[in-house]
Amino acid sequence: MSKYYCPLLFFGFFMCTVMAQNEPVNLLNVPTHNMIKFNRNLVNPTFSIVGETASNITIYNRRQWIEFDNSPETYMLNYSGVLSDNVGVGINIYQQNSGVMKNFGVSANYAYRFKMRPKVALTLGFNTGYYSSGLNDNAISSGVPDPALQGVDNSAIFKFMPGGNLTIGKFDIGVYAENLVDYNLKTSESLTDFGFRNKTFTGHLMYTQPLYVKKGLFKESKIRMSISNRRSPERGDDLSGSLLLDLPKLGWIQGGYSDFYGYSIGLGINVSKNISFGYTIEKGLAEGIKNFGPTHEFVLAYSFKPRKKGLKIKKEVALKEIDSSLNIKETSLKKKEILKKEVEAFRKKQATMNLKEVAATGEVKPVLNDSNGIPYQYLGKLKNVTNGYYIVTSIFKNEAAAKNKVALLKSQNRKAAYFKNSNNGNFYVYLDSFLSWKKAKDTVRSSYNNSYKGNLWIMDVSGKLVVEKKQEKTKKIVVKPRAFTKVALVENPVKIRNVAMEISTVTKGNYLIASVFSKKSNADRFVEKLRARGVKANYFINPKNNYHYVYLAHNKDKNTVRKAYYSHVNNTFFGEMWIMTIHLPKHVTIDIKTQQSDFVIANVPQGYYLVVNVFKNKDNFTNFIAKLKRLGFAPKYITNPKNGWRYVYLKYATTKSIVTAAYHSNSKNSYKGDKWVMSVRNE
Repeated sequence: MSKYYCPLLFFGFFMCTVMAQNEPVNLLNVPTHNMIKFNRNLVNPTFSIVGETASNITIYNRRQWIEFDNSPETYMLNYSGVLSDNVGVGINIYQQNSGVMKNFGVSANYAYRFKMRPKVALTLGFNTGYYSSGLNDNAISSGVPDPALQGVDNSAIFKFMPGGNLTIGKFDIGVYAENLVDYNLKTSESLTDFGFRNKTFTGHLMYTQPLYVKKGLFKESKIRMSISNRRSPERGDDLSGSLLLDLPKLGWIQGGYSDFYGYSIGLGINVSKNISFGYTIEKGLAEGIKNFGPTHEFVLAYSFKPRKKGLKIKKEVALKEIDSSLNIKETSLKKKEILKKEVEAFRKKQATMNLKEVAATGEVKPVLNDSNGIPYQYLGKLKNVTNGYYIVTSIFKNEAAAKNKVALLKSQNRKAAYFKNSNNGNFYVYLDSFLSWKKAKDTVRSSYNNSYKGNLWIMDVSGKLVVEKKQEKTKKIVVKPRAFTKVALVENPVKIRNVAMEISTVTKGNYLIASVFSKKSNADRFVEKLRARGVKANYFINPKNNYHYVYLAHNKDKNTVRKAYYSHVNNTFFGEMWIMTIHLPKHVTIDIKTQQSDFVIANVPQGYYLVVNVFKNKDNFTNFIAKLKRLGFAPKYITNPKNGWRYVYLKYATTKSIVTAAYHSNSKNSYKGDKWVMSVRNE
């Protein structure tokens, strides 16, 4: 057992790397209720050995609610292997896109079965992994830059998910803790508080009935029925059931039902002894989901029986046996020569594969800056490298990997070369170099007229750091010396990044932003640290994304804020900063300039409201309602009896996920104004 446990545990705990500054955490949620045939180790970690006799490699895709723009999509490459009668392992690579967020990561699985009696066994296992949560650049279509999006990097999350299963005859009963440990490696804190009510658990009861048919189309067939309940803080109890008719000679038929996701039906075909293809369609029934369209799942699987011997090169073993028996007449010289050639070809193939592995593990991810949406890095002057702006696509630690990458690009009719960075020893593979920043910038922005799909960065090899400026001449500023002072010379002053936004709930003006956070606790902690250093910091909330913008200065006069930027806020803050100009929306007159996301209002239905405006003035309220109706909406409102304010909303539900889905949905009429989710309690 320890032979497999230690490497997998090491892999799960220590493979993680962190690449984050801010933290937009999008919790990973891969629905597993339809994974009846393949990828069962994601339903419960013990299922890599429970009920399995073969190892599987699968490619899986789930396209959820296809009529809902930017709906969740999941892509997975999964291996689930039976190493012995008692040991099962797995490894999973996945990416999930949901709206403007995406998750990418890997997970490892281990399960061990303790046989207690002939028909009784206890299996314990775990899934452990790492995923990176961040922005999905392909889903961001807004033409107005948002500093909350421009300044956001990925968040690194570690998860440990144990599970157990008790087998009694044909019955299996078990439990799975999906987020027993969910740790943000960047902020050094858990995503959910430790406690039964804050964690997600899934319990299952499964029955498997073999059909005991020894020949024909139904040979070795079986029926599997399962009932499970998933309890989470977000949705409470979610009861689901599934039925599988497995026909190894043909394929399989499956069906299922979930309180949240609705009903599903699937069909699988065994193309050959090892290759299978399956398709499942799902239709939601819950309010707020049934109009999002169906969900499609696809799986392509390769199945094989596990090896029972150690990993040996059989041809090399055969060659050694022949070498030791050259004097035996039965061994022909011709057979020996054939085996030698086959072994030599095998060794060359292995050497090529090893070289590719070295190339893969030697790739370096650069720490990039941002210049108006262009990723770049300033390298300064380099030995034996001509000054210019290099369009770099890959960075490697070893030269062999760089040469292989260049050869691959040239085979694709790309101009490619590489240079060595004498400061760090890395090798930079590039496609072009320019003396003009504009040409380099335009090339990266267009990705070679959308013909190149790989990474593209600008590496500045020169003596001066140049950032993007507007089309205006850069003047050389010379400060004349006074008595007993030195001459101050400034060349190419740093350009301040400046963006503008319309937010109805924030006082208009110019803000010197220092950072953006998705969690209030992190924003509070950052503000406290700044105030302890004497910085007068505060933050405001953007209701469009609920991000907390920490600012160090605020003034209607932009020059005053610029002075704070160039003085580093009186030499108290030296981190990254930019100026955000806030304008009030022109299309709606907002009475209330503050927003509260949680209310206690008597005599009002308790639940969640998608609020689009708040009014104190009755005339403004009446005009706004009439305008929404003209646009095709069906607005409603609630009144707070304490102050008489009217809250206009477009969606109400007792479940937060339904209202949140309506917030992100563009499947019907799209409301382009401010909106936020408001929780109301009547106690």
